Amino acid sequence: MTEPNNEKTSNLRILMVTDYYLPQMGGGTRYVHEVSKRLAKRGHEVHILTPKWENQSKNEEIINGIKVFRHNVTDLPILRYWTQIFNVRRYFKRLVQNVSYDLIVFYQFTSALGIVLDRKALNDAKTVWTFFGPPHKEMNLELSNTPFPCQYFVLEWLYKKIFLKVEIAFAKKSTQFELGMCDKVVVLSSYAKKELMELIPGLSESRICLIPAGVDIGQFGPANVSKIKTRQQLGLPEDRLILLTVRRLVPRMGLENLIRSIPFISIEHKNILLVIGGRGFLKDRLQKLVAGLEIRHYVVFAGFIPDPKLPIFYQAADLFVLPTLALEGFGFPPLEAMACGTPALVTPVGASPEIMKKFDPQMITKGTDPQEIADSINAFIRDRNRTALSSSRCRNFVINNYSWDKAVSQLEKEYVELCGRREE
Repeated sequence: MTEPNNEKTSNLRILMVTDYYLPQMGGGTRYVHEVSKRLAKRGHEVHILTPKWENQSKNEEIINGIKVFRHNVTDLPILRYWTQIFNVRRYFKRLVQNVSYDLIVFYQFTSALGIVLDRKALNDAKTVWTFFGPPHKEMNLELSNTPFPCQYFVLEWLYKKIFLKVEIAFAKKSTQFELGMCDKVVVLSSYAKKELMELIPGLSESRICLIPAGVDIGQFGPANVSKIKTRQQLGLPEDRLILLTVRRLVPRMGLENLIRSIPFISIEHKNILLVIGGRGFLKDRLQKLVAGLEIRHYVVFAGFIPDPKLPIFYQAADLFVLPTLALEGFGFPPLEAMACGTPALVTPVGASPEIMKKFDPQMITKGTDPQEIADSINAFIRDRNRTALSSSRCRNFVINNYSWDKAVSQLEKEYVELCGRREE
């Protein structure tokens, strides 16, 4: 293992401990990477400690000036958490033999537990937990409905009736324990703060700071060509009114309700087209739902959309829709779409309404059922040319409220103060 630079510096030496990092994509990965690369540009020494999943071959690499260390882990459901906790602890103890960290930032309970159990190895490092949401609730919603990777019914029954319940209870207790051990907890929204206080009712307000995430306004911006040309790049029809959603294809994302809303919309607006970007185990079920509703003419599955193409999809759409059913701790896609000049519509779930009400309360649906989603989309289509939804206003809203530079400046201030350093 290569020894990290251990020379004295006026800046912080920070270790980000996360379950997921590049090349795996998702909201959590995006957050960790955007924060880390910006802190590194500001002169802080940032390292990432993360699992080495099946599609990753390197134990160490440098990404955007950030040194990434990967520890081994199995992807088998029953053994995954336990091997991760053991291996992250072992790798961390090797790391701190060569480097003394000022700050350790945790993002998920599994990796965090392997480290906080060994307070001695932490030395004098301060600890921060960035709380996206309650992991036990997400596990209950998602893993309960995830197909078991085995043909044997008995093993699936044992996993879902016994092991999964143990894992969920373990996730809740571990998260409570770890959050209680950390010096500071960062939340991205008032909704996340509410979930945090529900999980740990006695947590002191002085240990919590609310710092919203941001959007890369350089990556996500209006097209420098016409909407017709952006659609031509993607092979999308030029003359349709395009509704876009980009989600993991799992139950809590609300995609079934969005699809069920299409028949109600198409009665009034025959030229709509719903483009669904993302991958997940619900894909077959969603495609069968589209076929069963006889709306194949109105729905396209775009599959996984890589980061370089994501802005083009946003630019090509007339409206972005976030139909979440539960646990939206922040929600990057609506803001990314708006940074590209495309209006976004959200359901009144999680952090989405607290973000959108500052822009336009009419872009929040009354509820999550198909008719309520359809009513809001129909209202948007009828009035989509109003000034409040202009491309420039959408983008300026994001620039003024959700830039990454603003978010990282606030985080840096909290980190520096926590570690007893003075800002230069």
